[in-house]
Amino acid sequence: MKTVRIISAIFAALLLLQLACSGLTDYPVSKPPLHSIVIYGDCRGSRGVHRQIVEKVFRAEPKAVFNTGDLVDDGSSADQWAIFDNITCELRQMAPYYPALGNHDLPPDLFFAIFDLPNNERWYSVEVDGLHFIVLDTNSAIDQGSEQYGWLEAQLQGMKDDFVVAIFHRPLLSSGWHGSDLSLDRILRPLFEEYDVDLVFNG
Repeated sequence: MKTVRIISAIFAALLLLQLACSGLTDYPVSKPPLHSIVIYGDCRGSRGVHRQIVEKVFRAEPKAVFNTGDLVDDGSSADQWAIFDNITCELRQMAPYYPALGNHDLPPDLFFAIFDLPNNERWYSVEVDGLHFIVLDTNSAIDQGSEQYGWLEAQLQGMKDDFVVAIFHRPLLSSGWHGSDLSLDRILRPLFEEYDVDLVFNG
């Protein structure tokens, strides 16, 4: 029952985002799901759509918000980061906001200037209502023997009996036009399967 409630809360929030993106702006959010956690990403394409999504998320009163990366189109553009900050500032004041670093967010200097994230800010883990979220950086070395791989394995070893969600930008498997990242899949899938990671979000 616990797992069902967890998945329902997460996907209720994701459904809310899907409705917002499809233009169904009258979707009622007067009674947000309890302990909802929102995960979305790649918000660089349309400022108007991003603003609509953030407004819906804000009204849902999430416990936390995660972004799978590509917050802006050009990570070196202070103007683009200012627009992102303007769209998300109220949401980030209301709920913890945890982004993954996308390739379009590089170079990461302005990303680091906006956010104050755990660990080294490139990869980190947080706990929300007993759920463990691991945020990875697919722009940095993550193969066996790398610092990030060692950190990830140590985290997973300490979470064997917990509900674990992994969030990062590049997808292991995808039907989208970018396609799958099979080299990343060969690195991460064995770890995720060995340690029973429950959910993986990319985008």
